[in-house]
Amino acid sequence: MKKSLKSQIALILCVMMLLTVVMSGCGKQFEDTAATTAADETTVEEQTEAVETTAADETTVDETTAVDETTAAEETSADETTAAEETTAEEESTLDVTKLTTAQIVEKYNKAANEAKASSKSIKQNYCENTQVTPLEVNNAILKPIANKLVESNMGRDKKKNGVVYTSNADKVKNFPVSGQSWASKLTADDVKSATITKNGDVSTITIKVKDDMTPNKGTHTGKAFSLVTKQQIVDGAGSAGMAFIKEPSIELRYKNAVIKAKIDETTGRLISANYYIQWGLALSTTVGLDVSMYFGIEEDYTINW
Repeated sequence: MKKSLKSQIALILCVMMLLTVVMSGCGKQFEDTAATTAADETTVEEQTEAVETTAADETTVDETTAVDETTAAEETSADETTAAEETTAEEESTLDVTKLTTAQIVEKYNKAANEAKASSKSIKQNYCENTQVTPLEVNNAILKPIANKLVESNMGRDKKKNGVVYTSNADKVKNFPVSGQSWASKLTADDVKSATITKNGDVSTITIKVKDDMTPNKGTHTGKAFSLVTKQQIVDGAGSAGMAFIKEPSIELRYKNAVIKAKIDETTGRLISANYYIQWGLALSTTVGLDVSMYFGIEEDYTINW
């Protein structure tokens, strides 16, 4: 009986320590240059001098002809360059963003998100919501329902993150994905399952589904655009009291079903809102013989102010 009670207390302590990390997940997560070429302008000074020999006259004629041909060639080149620039500008202005490739969509998002993190006036975090995606699995039928109720009661929105505005560069680096980094995304086409774009008026909506990271404790794909709950956070969140009941080598984290939904103002190319959703799985073993596993969801929503 005493052993059973001790196990129950140990599990409850473990769950409580883990919930500390889950509920702080929203706030304590990880932390192309265009070249232009100007056309050279050549000025030819005409000189008129008396020439006494026919040979000199012929030489002068040849030189004048050469200069004229050079000038004509330069003018033709300038006309072609201008025409090319006008064609490029026209193509860009009529570009149908809904026809972009996966790689182009990802790059479009990267550019807008990175610029928003670096140069926006402020970023407002509308909310951060924690959800229990799967029931807590534990190898104790009696404790399982108790532990699940405890987990469920601690899910929901983080009140400290509702409507918070980040204006300083330090706050944006800390709180806007990827937390702790000066950039927001380093995704490539190889990191995503799919990338789509739709357009309504002057606003386009990009939806990117990032590949799962099912290798324990590594966010190879998701870590390029999401603030991830990490193994170190689990350890730090549990503290010395919690870690007395958790076998640290047994801690495993996995990340899946990550989706980014971003809205871009096509008149400026600027990011105006972004929504991030990801599921992260946690599994661990305790020193009292209990094994625990579960999946949580974290959704973060932001508005960008310029």
